[in-house]
Amino acid sequence: MDSLIKSISDEIYSFLQYRSKGDEDIVSKALNNIMLSNGKIYISNVQFNLNQSNDEDLAKGIALANLPLLFVGNKSESEELPENLMRIKQIAEKLINLKDEDLNEIATLEIYLLMEMGLRELYSQYVGKSATLFNNGRNIKLTNMNYRKLKLYLRMNHIGIYNVKINGEQFPYSQGALLNWAEKYMNKNYAECFKISLNVRNLLAHGELEWDLKSSIESLNTASYMVSTLFKNLNQKI
Repeated sequence: MDSLIKSISDEIYSFLQYRSKGDEDIVSKALNNIMLSNGKIYISNVQFNLNQSNDEDLAKGIALANLPLLFVGNKSESEELPENLMRIKQIAEKLINLKDEDLNEIATLEIYLLMEMGLRELYSQYVGKSATLFNNGRNIKLTNMNYRKLKLYLRMNHIGIYNVKINGEQFPYSQGALLNWAEKYMNKNYAECFKISLNVRNLLAHGELEWDLKSSIESLNTASYMVSTLFKNLNQKI
């Protein structure tokens, strides 16, 4: 059992090439949410079957597909998500409910896509429909904006990301910068989960299918809960 936990731990740390202070403590506490018994693995009391009692590769895949469960626990209640995020959640739910092992990777990708798009929508709501872009000493008023449109505007107008501010703040152009910006609306467990989940999502999106992933409705619901909490925290700070 200890070797399986060690294997899962090593796999998680492989997604933390650039470690931050506190990473090891948070991951260590998250691993306490895993229990192995009689050919089954439990993550935050949610049961998954292993093909064999020591199926190391499958155990790693289950953990990587259920990072929200591992880091945050089994959460089910959440506020209503914005329409674009609800659609992603519904697609993920349909994929999981089909119980087709060939769709496990896509279902996992959709869960972590929900988390990534949650960050984008969070920034969009933070900025609002209109934004003031400051570049080369002048202000430009932009309307009907969101995160994607702001990125596109900068790219199409060849505006360097280091020379621009949106509403007086540096624009979080990259995925990592966006997560760093959003961390003010989340606790450390959330931040760690988002960081690792987005790295898994990036590999899956590029066809890196190295693991036997098995996602779950509980993981999807927890991811939804996490995203909805970000909007709640945003509204409380505005």
